[in-house]
Amino acid sequence: MQGSIVYASWKFFQRNAKVTHYAWYVSDQIEGHRLQLLNPDESRTFAAIHRHGTRLYILEATVPKGMPAPGLFQQSLQFLDETGKPLRYQSYYTTGYSEGWRFPAPAPPRTR
Repeated sequence: MQGSIVYASWKFFQRNAKVTHYAWYVSDQIEGHRLQLLNPDESRTFAAIHRHGTRLYILEATVPKGMPAPGLFQQSLQFLDETGKPLRYQSYYTTGYSEGWRFPAPAPPRTR
């Protein structure tokens, strides 16, 4: 489970596409990876990959050649708690470290 974000990123790298951007990324203080690919037909794919607890979240959007980047799609992710309320931490929720190497373990304090 600890390597799930890296493995999901690796699967994108194996596509027949040129990686034009690859970076560490956070959404609501939950870490992940952000990727951008240029596909052989010159369409562009944007992806964001996060893990929170035991769940892996993969967002992917592709636009045809010449169309605006699909950045808003990957930036629209919002994590919700078990009651449906927005989830945001005071510090980074880092997979593994935030969990104290135990499961289940406490996450960082929340801002809301």
